Amino acid sequence: KSSLPNAEYIKIINPIAADKTHLRHTLIGNMLENAARNARYNERQQVFEIGAVYLKQAGERLPEEPMHLGILMTGPRTASDWLNNVTAPDVDFFDLKGIIEGLVNGLHIADVVYERADHSTFHPGRSAKLVVNGQDAGVFGELHPLVAEQLRLSGPTIYIAELNLDTIIDAIPPRHEIVPLAVTPAVKEDIALVVPMDMPAAKVADVIQRAGGDVLQSVELFDVYVGDSIEAGHKSLAYALTYQTNEKTLKDKDVAALRKRIIKSAEHQLGAKLRA
Repeated sequence: KSSLPNAEYIKIINPIAADKTHLRHTLIGNMLENAARNARYNERQQVFEIGAVYLKQAGERLPEEPMHLGILMTGPRTASDWLNNVTAPDVDFFDLKGIIEGLVNGLHIADVVYERADHSTFHPGRSAKLVVNGQDAGVFGELHPLVAEQLRLSGPTIYIAELNLDTIIDAIPPRHEIVPLAVTPAVKEDIALVVPMDMPAAKVADVIQRAGGDVLQSVELFDVYVGDSIEAGHKSLAYALTYQTNEKTLKDKDVAALRKRIIKSAEHQLGAKLRA
């Protein structure tokens, strides 16, 4: 079953109010209404909501009632520093993705994939679907400009997520390994690869991770760029890489060898090119 908030509303036989005639199948509508009210007083909003939604079941009298988690972010990333006259940059897609990654990583869910999403609530090309253990677990990304216009949300760009908590909780492993604290320093570096426009970022990250092996502790996408310096029909994906092993302190030559292996694998398997 799809966990995406895109379903038919269920009509209430005896509604208690004229404007409350249907059961909600998504948290997004309520969160956007609240965001519109809150925007009158504060552009910076970082909120969440947990609640049941109601989905029709074929051949069943009663609806399914999964628990969903909604997240909404807009405005400056942090509170403004008036003392030093510093205004923080606005939140972006990767701030929201980072929160979701923190959630699934904290629950030790290993089989996590981010795929391209296609949903009318979200900006095309600026949204993603969360898949855990092969099951759709939600969608997140930038609110579609037309939706923002309809709700008269003229402030900073809104980023929103709706996740199926039941699906996520079912994916939590009964046991997980405790990783000992590292006794050697980590080495961090960035790598930018130019790939075809339709290439999923998750697939590129998977190739990088496999090539880096156990020494490559994390692969985090932090930038997607399309512009004059990039070949038509292509995009640049930039990843932050963290290398670390308890076997020894990594030297420059060790990291260089790993980087070379990663680039070679990306070129061979994806047709990727290292961005100059």
